Amino acid sequence: TTTTTTTFVECTVSSPNSELPLSTASNGVIQITVHRDISPNASQAFLDLVNLKYYDGVLIFRVLKGFIAQWGINPTWKWTKTNSHHKKSQAELTDAILPNNKSFSNTRGTLALVPPLQVFINCGDNVRLDTEVGSARPFATISDASMELVVDKLYTGYKEGSGQVSTMKKGELAMAGKFPEMSRIETCRLVDVFSTVLRNV
Repeated sequence: TTTTTTTFVECTVSSPNSELPLSTASNGVIQITVHRDISPNASQAFLDLVNLKYYDGVLIFRVLKGFIAQWGINPTWKWTKTNSHHKKSQAELTDAILPNNKSFSNTRGTLALVPPLQVFINCGDNVRLDTEVGSARPFATISDASMELVVDKLYTGYKEGSGQVSTMKKGELAMAGKFPEMSRIETCRLVDVFSTVLRNV
């Protein structure tokens, strides 16, 4: 028998408060192929959080043009005795670098974990992150179509450190008022095959 080492995930993105034309705002599906053989620890952690629906409704709060798009802060999430074991330490989530360049590099279209709960898409080639302290090698890849039709349309006009995280804790109305162009993950789900339609509009 053949063992499958990849898992498919689709995250639906919306920009519900955007004042931009529908054709310009980011709306659609991010297709993610998780490579469990490349980064087993990070892959399993991400898939566990997807199954818990932890990412549902979270904002893509950090989008830096040509660099990264990051999400994973869920201010309303309640950790309980039954799910708290999914919140792992960085040491538990760090994967060994594989020989012969089999590990992924932080290049455009890859997804990496920011322990313990956040993830980011590399929007450009960020190979320097491979050796940066605290950074991790990617565990998944994003389809080219998703990068072009959804990720590249994420709004990049909010400067880093403009109060995104502190405002997020004040609720959706506060975020909509201060950061109306910020997109969010509506749902993340495991799928057997990818959708054929990536854009909602």
